Amino acid sequence: MTGHNDDSRHYTLGVTKPFGVRMNRRLFLPAGSSQPKVAIVSSSPSEHSRSMVGARHALTFLRGHDIQAELIDLRCTPLPMYDPEAAADSRRDMLLRVFNDADAWVLAGPVYNWGSGSQLTNFLHYALDQGGRHYRPFVLVAGAGSLQSLLAFDGLGRTLLHEVHGVQVGPPVLLAGDAVERETGCLDDEVRLRLEKALAALVHFAAASTRLVGQPAVSVG
Repeated sequence: MTGHNDDSRHYTLGVTKPFGVRMNRRLFLPAGSSQPKVAIVSSSPSEHSRSMVGARHALTFLRGHDIQAELIDLRCTPLPMYDPEAAADSRRDMLLRVFNDADAWVLAGPVYNWGSGSQLTNFLHYALDQGGRHYRPFVLVAGAGSLQSLLAFDGLGRTLLHEVHGVQVGPPVLLAGDAVERETGCLDDEVRLRLEKALAALVHFAAASTRLVGQPAVSVG
């Protein structure tokens, strides 16, 4: 599978080589649902980081199952520190549109000081729109040196829950230690299966959530 760049300095779509994804099943969507769009955000500054491998694997897996998925590589679009009064920027605003037009999100990044890296949280400061659509599903993918960072992305999940009523699909997928071969872009079977199961569930949640868009609010009580 090959990919392409749309302004390679700022917005990366696709991958340039296969990453060992095993396409042995199709993803069947719920009846009556539309094809969901998934935005994958990679916030690692390193080309061969564990979280970058996870983001690329997610992209290849989803596209291999005919899901519309796009990769936002924040290495290619360095954002300044968040300023709520920042002037319009066409490249930044394009990223935000892609992110907020998606039906589901995969957020991948490294663990720093037992939390998500500043690149990812800074992007979310720009991207999260409290007045926009709620209840979008998301999967968190964390890259770390060891399993001690298992809960390090929990705070990020709570941010999405409280800011935009996001729906987290399973616990964060931790790509730790030797479970990732960073130079070749391969995942060991156990972590690969865990990630792919989370992505398959994400697609089903996303397909179901698209049916809520445009529906009248339900009064309770």
